[in-house]
Amino acid sequence: MNPALLYYYYDSKETLYRAMLQRILGQLLARGTDAIERASSHADRIRAFVRAQAKLLGEHPHFPQLLVRELVDHQAAHAEQAITSTAAGAFRRLCEVIEAGQRDGAFRKSLDPRFTAISIIAQVAYFAIARPAVGLLLGYGTSGPPRSVSDEFCAHAEEFALAALIEGRSA
Repeated sequence: MNPALLYYYYDSKETLYRAMLQRILGQLLARGTDAIERASSHADRIRAFVRAQAKLLGEHPHFPQLLVRELVDHQAAHAEQAITSTAAGAFRRLCEVIEAGQRDGAFRKSLDPRFTAISIIAQVAYFAIARPAVGLLLGYGTSGPPRSVSDEFCAHAEEFALAALIEGRSA
């Protein structure tokens, strides 16, 4: 892209950076919410959210590390608006799904929906963030596991989350 054209739309690198964070987190909200709305059961809503998150992070493989760097180096200063306006929306919607499942008796009432939502999000996020380490641990090298293994992990994360939510179910 021509730098002059870039600065026509964004007055600084920081403005571009914030717009990029907003765009990707906005996609997470839109896809996660859409996936939840299309699912018919509480369990399917959890699966759909995990799948949407994994797909988005797979499409933007550098985003997780970029976001972690933002959180560690800048305490979310550049991402605060994106997190509060978009990521928080996806988080709230996931909490609502968990709460609805608890009200209907499908999910354990003893779990705090907020902490459960963080745990569900963290599984896929960590797998994406730690891709080089995960690749080494699984024997694929620092480039990370192949897409098929990432897909297997996504299915595992879905079932792991549901095992935590549903009493009497083993992981």
